[in-house]
Amino acid sequence: MRLAATAAIYLAIAASPVAALAQTAPGGAPLKIATIGAGREGGALGTLFAKAGHPVMFSSRHPEQLNDLVASAGPLAKAGTVADAITFADVVLLVVPYTAVELIGKDYGKALAAKALVMDISNRSLGAMVKS
Repeated sequence: MRLAATAAIYLAIAASPVAALAQTAPGGAPLKIATIGAGREGGALGTLFAKAGHPVMFSSRHPEQLNDLVASAGPLAKAGTVADAITFADVVLLVVPYTAVELIGKDYGKALAAKALVMDISNRSLGAMVKS
């Protein structure tokens, strides 16, 4: 019983977000992470990754408006266009309003398909679900 409990604890730690933060790219370099969308969720996730030692590029349609976010995320953070971010990254976080996902797919689908990992964190808002 104790062995099973110990194994469960190790599995929980290995699957935790903290363990994911420690991942590296092939060759041992920190993963370069891009956020497509730099609002509340994209800004928070990107900042966590930057503070954990990963180079991060925040992107939006208006990257010039991300100066405060970049400064608060630290020296490993920068801002760019969506195309810049996709080119920069090993891993891409798609964190945009649900209604923008289709357009991003049309405009950047081929480049995103070439990435090892794209995480779609987009959600329909509660307001959109109530109207449906």
